[in-house]
Amino acid sequence: MRSIKTLTYLFSYLLVTSLSLIAHNAHTNNSNKVKVYTYHEKPPYFMHAKKGNQPYGVSETGIYHDFVEYLNTQQQNHKYELHFMPRLRLEKLLNNKELDGIIIGVNPLWFKDKEQKKFLWTSSIMNDRDIFLVNSESNINFSKTEEFIGFTFVLARGSYYKGITELAKQEKIKMSVTSNAQQNLDMLSHHRADVTIMSELTANYFFNKEYPREKFRILSTPHDTFERMILIPRSQQHLHEELRILVKKSASDNAWQDTLEQWHVKELNISELE
Repeated sequence: MRSIKTLTYLFSYLLVTSLSLIAHNAHTNNSNKVKVYTYHEKPPYFMHAKKGNQPYGVSETGIYHDFVEYLNTQQQNHKYELHFMPRLRLEKLLNNKELDGIIIGVNPLWFKDKEQKKFLWTSSIMNDRDIFLVNSESNINFSKTEEFIGFTFVLARGSYYKGITELAKQEKIKMSVTSNAQQNLDMLSHHRADVTIMSELTANYFFNKEYPREKFRILSTPHDTFERMILIPRSQQHLHEELRILVKKSASDNAWQDTLEQWHVKELNISELE
């Protein structure tokens, strides 16, 4: 009788211990996960690709995906996970201090934080610039924004470009709205618009895919040049030091720089396109 009670006690003890360990591990795993948000759903930053032969399976790819993977290989304290969220929703959560993660590939000026006091920031993870792109048959050139008056721009819905958006609101330029950069290139190639603006890396990505670069011309003066960084809300400040060190390290890490090279993160030879 005593042996049965002993076995019952041991079984109960082992069961409770096992359940406690499972709960502890689950809590530990969840507490170590860090959500990395982006609202740039465009190549080569963040894309969805078909996963193997699965008809409905997709996988993530792009510069941001690769950088998140890089972060995970360089430390064991956290598991960084990339998530997409539209800009308006992301900014609302951020301003309400409800964002449960960090934001990759952004700049302090875009979040009205020029002095970098409202949020915490890393150094640059990469340099980038937005360019003016026209059809190769176009003779458009400019030295100041006002010289675009009277032309038709094609831009992705919801985008903002300083100077150009203001001209559109004043009805000094015509505006065609699309869903993405690929449609913008289609509009230019079919002479349905005069000018578009997009990231140089996005243009370079498509030039190395199905869009022959000789059909387009990049204007020599870019719309803007900037650094892409990681924004860290004050509520996530415990991540700041780790990310600061890792981002700084990536700038001189040959393996990571080789990865960037594969995404054509280098300046286009503008003289060849003029």
